[in-house]
Amino acid sequence: MKRTILSFLMIFALLFAMSACGASTSPMENGAYDKMEMESSGAVSDAMSSTQVLPADRKLIRTVRMQAETEDLSGVIGQLEERLNQFGGYLQQKEIYQGSAYRDAVRRNASLMIRVPAKDLDIFLFHLNNSVHVISISESVDDVTLQYIDVDSQVKALKTEEERLLAMMEKAENLSDLLAIEKRLTQVQQELQSVASQLKALESQIEYATIHVSLSEVVEYTPVEEESPWQKIGTGFMDSLSDIWNGIVDTFVFLVANSPRILLLGGIAALVIVIVHRSNKRKKAKKNPPAAE
Repeated sequence: MKRTILSFLMIFALLFAMSACGASTSPMENGAYDKMEMESSGAVSDAMSSTQVLPADRKLIRTVRMQAETEDLSGVIGQLEERLNQFGGYLQQKEIYQGSAYRDAVRRNASLMIRVPAKDLDIFLFHLNNSVHVISISESVDDVTLQYIDVDSQVKALKTEEERLLAMMEKAENLSDLLAIEKRLTQVQQELQSVASQLKALESQIEYATIHVSLSEVVEYTPVEEESPWQKIGTGFMDSLSDIWNGIVDTFVFLVANSPRILLLGGIAALVIVIVHRSNKRKKAKKNPPAAE
């Protein structure tokens, strides 16, 4: 009987301790659970935002630099402009050096900045390579995905704030509130205009690839393959002869082209010499008169 009562008391004490422990820890556990749930939901939200903002298609800016030669500069530029019209591109910048009357009169060169849709860049370069003699070509790709996302988010946030401020203006009850809202609205609209311009510039660079072309008009193409030592000696020797011959031709052309000036200057110089010679002769005659017989 005593054992039964003792067992009953022990069970009752154990149940009372468990209920008391549960009552004392339940609110804390519930609060901790709620806090953890909120933190985890916030962490998940941040993780989702950091992963969802990255689109499947990366925002890339492609830039190509090319050094090339051609035998017909005007013809190649004309073909290039026609090809750009077909691809929906355009020639953003064109600088043509026509040569000098005194040096390299035949050689002309051009500096071109070409904008072509990025999706058609490879096929356009294929046609361009077939039109000119390419000496060197390089391409750089800049990934501006994060920058694009950041600027786009700023635009959206500023537009949202602009809409909210416009709604607040309609509900403004006094002049001071209205003036404060208008001041902030002006600031937001200025920021929005600036950020929207950045976004538009980024979109233009992403949608249209840029090709910088340095194009020279030549009589003979520059070899792009590695030459053997004997080939280099032969090429250097022929280049030296060509330079000498070109120098002789340029000198002859210069003399013939400027012969009227040369003859005029020569005649003036001869006249000056004759006048000076006669003047000196008269001075000597006055200093040394002839002896009387």
